[in-house]
Amino acid sequence: MVPLINGIARSWAEINVPFLGQPLSGVVSISWEENSNVTMNPGIGKYASSYGEGNYTFTGSMTFTQEEWNNIVSVSPNNKPTQLGIFDLPLLYLNDSNGFVMKTLWKSSKITSVKIAPNQGDTMIPVEVQFIMADIQTTIA
Repeated sequence: MVPLINGIARSWAEINVPFLGQPLSGVVSISWEENSNVTMNPGIGKYASSYGEGNYTFTGSMTFTQEEWNNIVSVSPNNKPTQLGIFDLPLLYLNDSNGFVMKTLWKSSKITSVKIAPNQGDTMIPVEVQFIMADIQTTIA
């Protein structure tokens, strides 16, 4: 376990997301998930006798401000980010005080869907973007 430096845990303020080589400032939230397809195999009677392991699946999402999303749209083929090819998406956690870096790489990412749903009273328009990826790799330097 990596000890906390001066009792400081990683925080949102340390996250840097270079998207297609350009740093993004309009990222509101980030989440990702790794799943293993595990199923129980039935045996004699009512209970499973073993389990089987299938493939891993990796998904993620980001919520952008409308302004940041417009920047992504402008560099996308036909102004459609879902038409972007496969790309690696690094999420960097940078600590200026101690130089500590943690990197989570969304390997071979692809945008699968975009949802824009403004509501009355919103102070910004959130754009929810779903991703699939081949792997999620985390390294600590």
